[in-house]
Amino acid sequence: MNKKNLEKVHKKGVTLIELIVVIALMGLIFAAGSGLFTFGFKVHNMTTEEFDIQSAMRIMSLNINTSVRNSAGAFILHRDHDTMLTEGWNYIMLSGNKSQLIEYKWNEATGAHVPTPIFSGIPGVTLDLEFIKNDVLNEDKLLEYILTVNENGKTRTIDTELESINALQVIDRSYGETANVLAYRNDQRLDEISNAQAVVAMVLDKSGSMGRTLENNYANDSSSDPDDHSRLKKLKSEAQRLIDELAKNPNIYVSINPFDSTGNASNEMMKAQVNNSTNTGLTAIIDGLSAGGGTNTGDGIRRAYYRLKTFNELDENLNKTNKNFLIILVDGVTTFASIHENVTAHEISFSSDQGTTIERDGKTYVFDRVTGFWFWRTYYYRYDGPIYTDYVIQDGNIQNSEGGNNTYYATGRYFGDGASLDPYGTEYVDLIGSMVRQYKEGTNEAVQAYVIGFSAVTADYGSLEDIAFATRGDTTYYTAGSSEALEEIFRSIQKEISDALWHIGGPN
Repeated sequence: MNKKNLEKVHKKGVTLIELIVVIALMGLIFAAGSGLFTFGFKVHNMTTEEFDIQSAMRIMSLNINTSVRNSAGAFILHRDHDTMLTEGWNYIMLSGNKSQLIEYKWNEATGAHVPTPIFSGIPGVTLDLEFIKNDVLNEDKLLEYILTVNENGKTRTIDTELESINALQVIDRSYGETANVLAYRNDQRLDEISNAQAVVAMVLDKSGSMGRTLENNYANDSSSDPDDHSRLKKLKSEAQRLIDELAKNPNIYVSINPFDSTGNASNEMMKAQVNNSTNTGLTAIIDGLSAGGGTNTGDGIRRAYYRLKTFNELDENLNKTNKNFLIILVDGVTTFASIHENVTAHEISFSSDQGTTIERDGKTYVFDRVTGFWFWRTYYYRYDGPIYTDYVIQDGNIQNSEGGNNTYYATGRYFGDGASLDPYGTEYVDLIGSMVRQYKEGTNEAVQAYVIGFSAVTADYGSLEDIAFATRGDTTYYTAGSSEALEEIFRSIQKEISDALWHIGGPN
C-alpha cells in the first residue's frame, strides 16, 4: 500500500458519534446479559428456597407422624411457652416467635427435657401448627393436624389425619383453646407406668316397665323387629358393649347393681379385663337380668355407693389413685324408698283418762282418730311436725317385702306408692345422693355421676332432675329414646372414663 492510501485510512478513524453508539450498544448488551444473569440467580435462589421449605415441611410432617403413630400415650395441649414441662413426657411445639419447630425430649438420666429443633428456621419464614381431635365415634385414636408455612405472604399447608397405633386414646386437653402442642410418651402403657385405676358402679333399672318397649308397648324379645324388643333387652346389649370397651383397659373395675323394688342384687367390683378379654362374670350378670317390681332408685344407688367405698378402702387400693364413676340408668320415676320405720301414723295405746297428746321417744303426737274397747282405748296419732321416716343408709340387703307404718324393721323394707312418683322415694334418693356427693370431695376418689333416662316416653323422665341434683349437685342428665342414643351416651362415658386415667398422669 502506498503512502497516499495509508494516509487516507488513517484520516478516516472513528467519529465521536460512532463511539457513543458503540458504547450504548455495548451497554444494552451488558444490561441484557446482567438482567438474564440476575434473573437466573434469583430463579436459582427461589428454587433452592422452595426446595428447602418443601424439604423442611416433609421432615416436620414425618416427625409428627412418627411421634403420634408410635406413642403409648398422646395428648394435644395449648401452651404459650416451654416452661414447666411434665417429667416423662416429650413435647413437639413451636418456638415463641414461631420460626422453629422444636421437640423437647425427656432424658431420664439427666432428669431434664432436651430441646432439639425439627425445623431450625429459614429467614422470613414463620409456622403455624394446630392439632384437631374430632371425637368421631369408634375413632378415639385418630388425630388431625394442620401445619402451615408462611413466607412473604405465601402459605403452604399440610393437612393430615393419622392414627396412634399403640395409645389407648388420643386425648384433647386444650380446654377450648387452639391445640398447638403434641405431648407424647413411648414407654409402657398406663397399667405399667401408673397406679391409677377406674372404679365404675353401674346402677341399672330392671323394674317391671323395663319389660316393655321404649314406647311403653308390650314387648316381644323374640321378634325379628328390634322395635318390638324390650327396654331391658336393648339395655343388656348396650351395657355389654360398654363393658367390652372398658375391658380394653386393664385398670378398670366394674360393679353391676341392678334394682327394682330393692337393690338386693348388688355385685362386688370385678376387673373388667381378664386375660386380655372381657370378664365373663360381668357378662353373666348382664345376661341374667330380668324385669319385675317397682323402682327403688335410692336403694340401687345405696348399694353402688358401698361397692365404690368398700373397694377404695381395701388395703391393696389405699395407696392407689382411684377415679370413681357412678352410672345410673332408669326408665321411670322413683316409686319406692327403703325404710326401717315410718311414724306418720304411729299406733300408741294408753288408758282413757290420759289427754289428747302424748310424748313418745322425745316426740309429741296429737290425737288423730279413736277406736273403742270396753275399758281400754287405743289412740292413733300422727306426728305433729315434719314427716319422720327412718331410712336405710347402711350397706346390705333389705327384706324383700313391702313395709308399712308402725313397725321397725332391723334390716329395712321397701315402702312407697309403687306405681307412681313417691315423695318418700324422692326424699330417699336425696339422702343417698348426698352421701355420694360428699364422698371424699376434692380428692381423686370423689364420685363422678352420670344419670340416664332410658325411655321414649317423656313422662318417664320425671325423676331425672332430682336424681342428678342429688348425686351430682346439678341438673345434668342424659335421655335416650333409642338403642342408638344409649350407645352414643355409653361411648361418651366410656371415653371420659378412659381419659380420666390418662389425665391423672398426663402432661401439663
